[in-house]
Amino acid sequence: AQFVCPVNKKVKSYSVPDIIVIQGTIVKVTGISDNAFSGCSNLTRLIIGKNIKKIGMEACFGCSKLKKIYIHGDNLKSVGDKAFDEIKKKAQFYIFAKKKGTFNSLKKMINKKGAKKVKAIFKYKRSV
Repeated sequence: AQFVCPVNKKVKSYSVPDIIVIQGTIVKVTGISDNAFSGCSNLTRLIIGKNIKKIGMEACFGCSKLKKIYIHGDNLKSVGDKAFDEIKKKAQFYIFAKKKGTFNSLKKMINKKGAKKVKAIFKYKRSV
């Protein structure tokens, strides 16, 4: 399943779920749509679940107050263009990964998608 957008665009903190239930069936949430959080001008904290493989283009574009992003990154394979453009200066990315190599790859990928422009700070958190 693809996460499209929060119901309430005025939300300050949001956690993209690992799973959702659709008509009684449990479904993994594996992607975040393009522009999913665009327009969420009050968003300050975002948690990205462990099943996410893809973050869409401009997913958090213009979330100017977004300062803390927690990514459970062992399954994350791609991040769309400008996904983290125009977020808060010196935003902090906490990347949970089993291996430091995964962290380094994700840091590089996320920096290319807008985080470098805001001088983002990256922190490695070992996941189990």
